[in-house]
Amino acid sequence: MLAKTKTTARYTVKHLTIGGDITLEYIKPSAMAIDLTYQRNPEERRKKIDAIKKDFSPYRLGVLEGCYRNTEGNEFFLIDGAGRQLAMRELDYDKPVLCLVHNHIKSVKEEAEWFLLLNPDNTAKVSPRQKFKARIIAEDSEALKMQRGCLA
Repeated sequence: MLAKTKTTARYTVKHLTIGGDITLEYIKPSAMAIDLTYQRNPEERRKKIDAIKKDFSPYRLGVLEGCYRNTEGNEFFLIDGAGRQLAMRELDYDKPVLCLVHNHIKSVKEEAEWFLLLNPDNTAKVSPRQKFKARIIAEDSEALKMQRGCLA
């Protein structure tokens, strides 16, 4: 049985790891946000989003990942799964989907760091430009030096 939380878009399924720092929750796509300061540009991923829509099945979505930005816990930002969320929104599919919630993430900087961890260099999913943007937000010292050099 699911333990329902105070908002209708969220359902707590199970607490994982030490102290409940990571939980699994069902969250509606309409209750999710995407931060484009470090995320990939959706229009650059149009072919992927359209492919998800064409063969859409909620059973093949996998688990989306994100975190809540404020203390009320009502601003859920995706770290991984933005393309899937956009496909669902475009299909008007708004049933709650399974999400891994990183309750330990407390800043946009940490979100960008997790985005980089989930998208390592040996994957082709994220362009070098997008990784650079995420490294700037994550305050990576080498990326910041490069940025200062470009602005000089």
